[in-house]
Amino acid sequence: MTNVHVNFYKIIGWANANYDQKRIDGFAKDQLTVLEKTVGFIKGVIGSQKINAKEKEYYEQALAEAVKYDQSVHPVIDSITAGDTSTASILMGQADDSFQLLNKSLSELMALEKILSKAKYDESLANIDAVIKQFAALSIVAIVISLLLNILIGRMIVKPLHETVSAIEKIAEGDLTQEIAVTSIDEIGELAHSVNLMREKMGEAVGQSVATSQMLSEAASEQAAALEETSSSMEEMSAMIGKNAENTGRANELMVNAKQMTESLNASMDELTQSMTEIGQASEQTQKIVKTIDEIAFQTNLLVLNAAVEAARAGEAGAGFAVVADEVRNLAMRAAEAAKNTSGLMGDIVSKVRAGERLVAVTSSSFKQVGATSAKVVDLMGEIAAASQEQSQGISQVNKAVVEMRR
Repeated sequence: MTNVHVNFYKIIGWANANYDQKRIDGFAKDQLTVLEKTVGFIKGVIGSQKINAKEKEYYEQALAEAVKYDQSVHPVIDSITAGDTSTASILMGQADDSFQLLNKSLSELMALEKILSKAKYDESLANIDAVIKQFAALSIVAIVISLLLNILIGRMIVKPLHETVSAIEKIAEGDLTQEIAVTSIDEIGELAHSVNLMREKMGEAVGQSVATSQMLSEAASEQAAALEETSSSMEEMSAMIGKNAENTGRANELMVNAKQMTESLNASMDELTQSMTEIGQASEQTQKIVKTIDEIAFQTNLLVLNAAVEAARAGEAGAGFAVVADEVRNLAMRAAEAAKNTSGLMGDIVSKVRAGERLVAVTSSSFKQVGATSAKVVDLMGEIAAASQEQSQGISQVNKAVVEMRR
């Protein structure tokens, strides 16, 4: 509007200097067009829903002054077109009064817009600070949860598994006195209970086998003394052998159940290994998010540097924005440093999760070996049961032979 007002004075000067009338008319038409577009723009802003009541009041005042100024400059252009520059100069003085009022209204509107812009800017800074605080809180919560999960997994899985594996190794060496002190009711607790039950049953079977062997030895000695005692002993031994075969069959059933439990545990260990792998992948995704935040902070820093350069070019008018840009730059640097520290922590967590994966893999391998050993024990118990059955049949035949000898 200031340029348009100055150009109207320039048109009067060209007319007084008898400048080319065609060029004067074209230049005057351009200025009236700019004035008309300005009035239309103000009307459009007033009709929109994006301004508050105070802004609308200032815009309506500016519109009224702009319309008055537009009405006052048209007679000036008409006088210049008619060749009456004196009248045009007098009318331009009246138009100048309208312009001063318009300029005052626009200055007041600009001051209001600066106040509103600063309020919006302060609100944006407060929102950014709140988002940063929320992100920091969420990062701390995620780290604490990850640490607690690692500790909980270590206590719930690793320790009971170590105790169970140690007891199984003792049983494999022939020591049936080792008892697993696991009180949990999950799959690991069921495994420990099954191992304890297997140990007890094996101890009972071994004890019964020893007792049976002793009875067989006594029966053989008595048979040498008297055929009558031999017949009686053979009958007793036949009953004991039958009982031994029955016990061996029951032990074989228990070993089959133990094998099934071991296979179920192997499946659970495979699922646990998969879960640890998924935790590691989630940790890596979190680390990627932290890296993305670091990149955003870096880009923000670049934008702040560009803003500082533009503020420096603006001189004193950009001094305030330069201070704000410097504060945003400091905030971006702190965000980048926090993202870097968080990235380091997430890297450490990922390495620990990977170590947990390796430990679970080793444990799973050990349980598979236990499962293979249990399968072998099941096969051996089956062979023992078959041999006991054949032995029982053989003793029955011997008993029949003794009865025939007694006849």
